[in-house]
Amino acid sequence: MSKSSRKKKQSKLSYYLGFLIIILSVVVAGIIYFLYGTIKIEKAIVGTWVSENDERYEVTFTKFGTVEEKFDDLDTNGTWSVTRRIDLVDKTSNYQKQYGYFLKTNIEENFLYSIEKVDENSLELFYIPKGTTLLFKKKNNVQ
Repeated sequence: MSKSSRKKKQSKLSYYLGFLIIILSVVVAGIIYFLYGTIKIEKAIVGTWVSENDERYEVTFTKFGTVEEKFDDLDTNGTWSVTRRIDLVDKTSNYQKQYGYFLKTNIEENFLYSIEKVDENSLELFYIPKGTTLLFKKKNNVQ
């Protein structure tokens, strides 16, 4: 094998390795972005929230994935999680959204919300089946 053909093979190999490294870097960056965003949203949701529409309704999300709803003297418990992307076409409300953050809860049955806003003071959820928006304030921030 001549030197020039060896150099061509090495050049092609270097090109393919470089391309593979770029692709892997993009995939790893995407995974990190996905996980960081979801973790950030989950941390923001943890706490006790009071409904702006009815102060008798409270919901508490723990960092362990459990949720407790309180309304007057009624308490219900379940689980919760955040997901980054779902393919969703809800025929009941004609709601269509593929990207964003979604909150799934299971309190006696499954519920699905689109997380419209969350920060240290407020939480805004869109309840997909009924097409209603739920507004909450963090309990320790309620006046």
